[in-house]
Amino acid sequence: MTAGRRARLQRELADPGCLAAAWRSFFLRRPEVFLRESAPQSRKWLKRRFPLLYYHLTLRGLPALVAHVRADALLVSFPKCGRTWLRTMIDHALRLEYDTPPLRLLVLHDDDPFWKRPEELVRNKPEFRHKRVLLLTRDPRDALVSGYFHKHDRQQLYAGSLADYLDEPRGGLETIVTWTRIWRANAHVPEAFLEVRYEDLHADPAATLARVLAFLGAPAARERIDAAVEFASFANMRARELAERGAATRPQALKAREGQVGGHRRHLTEVQIAALDARLAALAAAAVSVD
Repeated sequence: MTAGRRARLQRELADPGCLAAAWRSFFLRRPEVFLRESAPQSRKWLKRRFPLLYYHLTLRGLPALVAHVRADALLVSFPKCGRTWLRTMIDHALRLEYDTPPLRLLVLHDDDPFWKRPEELVRNKPEFRHKRVLLLTRDPRDALVSGYFHKHDRQQLYAGSLADYLDEPRGGLETIVTWTRIWRANAHVPEAFLEVRYEDLHADPAATLARVLAFLGAPAARERIDAAVEFASFANMRARELAERGAATRPQALKAREGQVGGHRRHLTEVQIAALDARLAALAAAAVSVD
């Protein structure tokens, strides 16, 4: 363990308020999908009767809390914002550049927002003090449409149409916008904070990856960065996923589904696009408080 990592860990362990916040974050949040879809059908008595307890004992709980405390930096994003792509680039660049990983990077969809209404989101982030936080964001319209295909085709947990999902209150447009605003309002909480947009990764992946690695305190040579960008190209990631899941997998069920900027326009009518744009403008004008 490096001196810097040891110092950060000591600060975190010495801060009871931060540890209490982390405890509340990991043990008191309600995993909506798990509770609604998985627990009632389980053959396990404990899972049926006490699903939240079972969830924390077996799926999150102490290991997740320990991982959070030990992490040097966190990559945080709303689902379907390119997290797998960026993580793949970071991991590959670090493997090429360093014999020993220079940091522990924890990757998470903070607050499990995919199935929450805006008013259910946690407004404060004290558990992220003493951390470096890399926030990955995306055009909420693209994230919304990509989220629909993930829930409907990959997870098969949403039965409605894309038109229905445009007005979905749980994990929908308003949730995406509110979640992003909450994080921007809490940008002062972490030890260091950097927001990177999915659109930046598309426009110049090498330069954006170099900026991310520098922020993480793990810079890499340009040839390593170029190799990581190539390794994590959409074609390569899609090919690896098809090899793992099977060539017959439906395209809409893949994580590497389209990988485009402005992809929502391929799936929505002009009327639907105009309605989404109007809602975004209204949300911006309202400047809804996240306090």
